[in-house]
Amino acid sequence: MVHQHTYLSEGVLRADILQAVQPTTGEVLYDSFQESSGGGELEQRLESLQPVEVVLSEKSSPTVLRTVASYQSLSREGVRVEHLSPSQFDLSASLDALTKFYRRDGVESKGELATLMALPPVVVCCIGSLLGYLATFKLEEVLRDVSRFTAMAGECRRMAFTSATLRRLDLFRNSLDGTSRGSLLDVMDHTATAFGRRLLFSWLGQPLADLGVIIERQDAVEDILSSGSTAFSDLRKFLSRMPDVQRGLCAILHKKVKPSDAFEILTSLASVRDLFSSLQNDLTLGTLDVTLRCLDAQAARSNNMAGLFTDLSHWPDLMQRKQDVINTEEKLVALKKTIAGQLGLLTFDYKTVSGMPYLIEVPTRRLSSVPSNWLKISSTKTAERFRSPAVDSLYKELCVGQELVLVESRKTWNAFLGEVSQGYNNYQRAVRAIATVDCFLSLARTASQYGYCRPQMLPKEHRVFRITKGRHPILEQRVTATSQYVCNDTDLSEDLRCCVITGPNMGGKSSYMRQVALIAIMAHVGSHVPAEAATISLLDGVYVRMGAEDDVTLGRSTFLCEMQETSEILDKCTTHSLVVIDELGRGTATHDGTAIALATLRHLVEEKQCLTLFVTHYQPITEMETFYKGAVTNCHVAFNVDDDGKQRSLPDARVFIDK
Repeated sequence: MVHQHTYLSEGVLRADILQAVQPTTGEVLYDSFQESSGGGELEQRLESLQPVEVVLSEKSSPTVLRTVASYQSLSREGVRVEHLSPSQFDLSASLDALTKFYRRDGVESKGELATLMALPPVVVCCIGSLLGYLATFKLEEVLRDVSRFTAMAGECRRMAFTSATLRRLDLFRNSLDGTSRGSLLDVMDHTATAFGRRLLFSWLGQPLADLGVIIERQDAVEDILSSGSTAFSDLRKFLSRMPDVQRGLCAILHKKVKPSDAFEILTSLASVRDLFSSLQNDLTLGTLDVTLRCLDAQAARSNNMAGLFTDLSHWPDLMQRKQDVINTEEKLVALKKTIAGQLGLLTFDYKTVSGMPYLIEVPTRRLSSVPSNWLKISSTKTAERFRSPAVDSLYKELCVGQELVLVESRKTWNAFLGEVSQGYNNYQRAVRAIATVDCFLSLARTASQYGYCRPQMLPKEHRVFRITKGRHPILEQRVTATSQYVCNDTDLSEDLRCCVITGPNMGGKSSYMRQVALIAIMAHVGSHVPAEAATISLLDGVYVRMGAEDDVTLGRSTFLCEMQETSEILDKCTTHSLVVIDELGRGTATHDGTAIALATLRHLVEEKQCLTLFVTHYQPITEMETFYKGAVTNCHVAFNVDDDGKQRSLPDARVFIDK
C-alpha cells in the first residue's frame, strides 16, 4: 500500500468531509463525519488510507491541523501537506469549475453533473477544490468518471475501528520500525500482483460487517482449497507475470504512457480471457483484439512512434504524412540513374556513414567526374562523399517530412489512447475481478500454509465468540523451532460476555488479547483463522485500548491519550462490538486508576453489554465476578515455577505458559 500517491481534501462546511484520490489507479473515495474534539474520526481515516499528501483549507479547524500534524510526524514515509485558499472550497466556485469540466463543447454527454448534484454539497465542494489542485499536475482526468466516486463505507456494511486499534494490532506496520514486516498484512499477503496487494490492503483496513458477503468470500477460499494446490498453479504463474495493469490503465487515461508500456498492459488484459473466461459475459474485453491489431508489436516494444500503427485508414492525416515521405524517398531512388550517368558508372547506390544517409561516395580516381556544384560532406584517403543539389534538397525535404510524421504520430498516439480510454471502466472492472481472485488465492495459501480453519460466522443476534486452540497469527511466525507456542481458547457469549484477565508481567496477556482481536478481524475479512475451530457472530466493530504512549504533537500526556481513547471506545461501541482494554488506569495514581477501571468496566457490562476482554493488575476489578455472576468471569495467565517455589525471571529461563 501504498505505499502510494493519495491526495486528501478536507472541507470546511458544517460536517467534515474527506475526499481521497489515487491518481495512479483511478480510485476516488469520499466520506463525511462529525469530528470529535480529539480528532479521532479523521485520525482513523488517515491511518486506514495512509496518504502521502494531504490538502487542507487554510482555515481548517485547530483539531484538524493538529491531527494531520500528528499523522505527518508519525509517518515514516514522509507526508506532504498543502494548504489551499478557503475560496477554493466555496460551493458556487466549485460548481462553476465542475460545470466547465464535465461539459465538453457545451455538451454533457453522460449526465455526470446530474450524478454529481446527487452527492452531499460538502462532497461537491471537496471535488471542486480537488479538481483545481489536480489540474495543476494535469491529473484532473481521474475525476472524469463520476460513477467511480465511492463512499468509503461502500455498498457493504463495514466494521468500525479507531485509529488506536489500527496501530496497536499492527495491521499494516509493526510498531518497532514502521515497516510492513511483522504485520498482519505481511502474514496474509501472498498476492502475485501489485493491484491484488492494494485490494487486500483495503480489505484488511475495512473488514466486512455483512454476513452474506463474508460467507461468499469464505466459499471462494474454500473452493480453491478443495481444488488442490496444483489446480491454480497456471493462474498464479500468469498473475505473477502481470504488470501493474491498474496503474497502467490510469496512465493511459492520463495519456502519460510509452507505447511499450501500453502494449504490455493491453496484451496482458487481452490474455486475461484465456484464464478468466467467465469474465467474457460480464465485461467488454473483446475490443482489445481490434485495438491490438492496430499496433505493430515490434514498433510498440521498441517505442518506435513513427511505425506504431499497422492500419492507417482511421488516421488520414498520418497516412498523408507518411505518403509524403514515401514520395520523397522514391524521388531520391529515381535520381540514382542520373547520378550513375554523371559518374560514368553502370550502377550506383547511396551510402550511409555515421548515421548520415544519401551520400554519394566517389573514389579518388574518379573525382574529376564530380560536378563542381556538388556539396562535399566528408572524405577519406580513398574516397570523398558528396550530395548533389537535387539530392540535398530532397534529403532536407525528407527530414522535414519525417519530423512531421513524428509529430503527427504523437497526435495519433494520443488520439489512440483516448479511444482506448473509452473502455477504461470495463477494463478496470476486469482488473478488479482479477485482483479479487488474486486475494482469494492469497487467503487460500495463507490458510493452507499455516493450518488455519474456516470460522463459522453467525448473525449478530447470536452473540458468540468461541475460539478453540487459537493462535496469534503474527507471533506464531516468529516462534523458533525450539520454542513451543501455547494455544488458547476464548469463549464469550450473550450470557458470559466479559473476561477479566490477570497474571504476571510478560505472561502473555496482551499477546492473547491481540490474538483475539486479530482473529475477529481476519474472520470478518473472509479469511480462515489460526485456530482449531472458531464460531463468531457478526461484529460491528473491534475496539482496542492498550499500550502507554503520549503525543507531544497534539499536546497529550500518556494519561490523556489513555482517557481519550477509552472515551472514544465507550462512545462508539455497541452491543455487537468486541472491546479489548489492557491495564486501564495505569497512567495515574493507583486509587484513581482503580476507580477509572471499575467505572469503565461497569459501564461496558451494564450499559453497553458488549463482548469484552479486560486486562488488569488491580485486585478490586476481579471482584466484579461476584457482582455480575454469569456475565463476568476471571481468568489468570498460568506459569511454571522452579522446584524451590520461586518464579523464574530470566528471559532464557522463563516458563510462562501464556494460557
